[in-house]
Amino acid sequence: MASGDAGNVLAVLAPDFVSEDIDGKRQTGQQMAEAVTRLQIDRSKRTALTVITEIVISGDGDLADVEQRYQMTTTEQRENLPRKLLTKSRDRWINIAGQWRVASTTTLAIEMVTNEKHALRARLDPSNSDMVVELRKEIPAGGHAETA
Repeated sequence: MASGDAGNVLAVLAPDFVSEDIDGKRQTGQQMAEAVTRLQIDRSKRTALTVITEIVISGDGDLADVEQRYQMTTTEQRENLPRKLLTKSRDRWINIAGQWRVASTTTLAIEMVTNEKHALRARLDPSNSDMVVELRKEIPAGGHAETA
């Protein structure tokens, strides 16, 4: 995903991949790959870090549930473009013929800082997209917001 190339995105996804956002909206792998390629961001001005916080192996060692945190910051200045983005997700990986692929991902929390606002959305119950809390803080012109 970091490259913005749909082929690279699809190469790590299982054939029946499903992405579920914080509100329960679902996307196929093809839809997600197309969305990644539509992102208009100067990747040379962006830094990103993914930290895996938990891995649970199950089945015959061919399934892995992974919880991860992703952080992206950019120095690119453009309206509505997040300066900082933090997400927490739960992913299911599956080993298909010796290749680990992402079968599903569910966004559990997202925090975003733009020039105008600082917003945090989180699921109170990871399995229920109807239980989402949202906090917002407007940022005064020329002001700064710090993330939690």
